[in-house]
Amino acid sequence: MPFSPAYGKGIASGISPPTLTNVNMNSDSLNLPHNSFNQSSQAGILQSSLAKIAADLQALLQVEQVNVCQLQPDNQVHVVAEAAHGSSLPSLLFSSFPLDYFAPHSSDLLFQSQIGAMVNAESNTLFQIPRSVSDPESYRVVETMKRIPDGARVLQHLTEMRANLYVVVPIFHHEEPWGLLTAYRPDFSLLATRQLEVVQTLASQLSVAIDRDS
Repeated sequence: MPFSPAYGKGIASGISPPTLTNVNMNSDSLNLPHNSFNQSSQAGILQSSLAKIAADLQALLQVEQVNVCQLQPDNQVHVVAEAAHGSSLPSLLFSSFPLDYFAPHSSDLLFQSQIGAMVNAESNTLFQIPRSVSDPESYRVVETMKRIPDGARVLQHLTEMRANLYVVVPIFHHEEPWGLLTAYRPDFSLLATRQLEVVQTLASQLSVAIDRDS
């Protein structure tokens, strides 16, 4: 893998769902010794922080599902947190997938350039989301999905999810790749600039929570 993911800072589950939102995190996903009371308590704090951020994003974007995915050493991602409204999309919680199922352009571009992406599965179109949404090319169309590396894999994933809107942005911890923040919706519409700002802000808040509460 060309980048060096920040492994070792884990996430978890078991939070009571807020109204209209199901938030699930798994304490067994934490890379912490279970015989340490202090570390277990700290893990619970992290659980609460990440659950709230995922639920906030799901509500603010009005999407069906938001997932927090942690990079694994074997070029996989593990879904460690999920916030969902209703049950129209399949749950991915606790599942592991190849990274290229989630990264619609190469993982190098996603992490090294700190660029997120939005996919219209129905039209097979990839939109590039720069880190700064004030960029005049915030919604620049990169390419049709079938003509880019790993595009077919992502489309397969979205077909299985029954989702036409897919948003993915990288999560960093101490400037190292840590994971992905993803959102799904059955119908497609371009996110407004304000919504993009929310995605970027909450991705940054995840980084802060991982550092503060781990």
